Amino acid sequence: MSATPGKVVIHGESRVAGRKVFVCSFLQARLPDAVDQPFFAAWSPTATWLDELQPAFADCPFPTGAEAVGSQEAAGRA
Repeated sequence: MSATPGKVVIHGESRVAGRKVFVCSFLQARLPDAVDQPFFAAWSPTATWLDELQPAFADCPFPTGAEAVGSQEAAGRA
């Protein structure tokens, strides 16, 4: 999906440290160092867009500030 921080791939679901998560990465990113770095989003049965996902672990935020995108992208889709 295209999002403000870049193009995100959700590779699928997994369990990490006992939590169900989405395994994600950037195909393209505003910060090139974030490309191809896996990151984990908390699993959600209702999320349909990046701004509806939260980092799975408090000490591992999404790369490139994706966790701060929420209100900007939601406003653009309204």
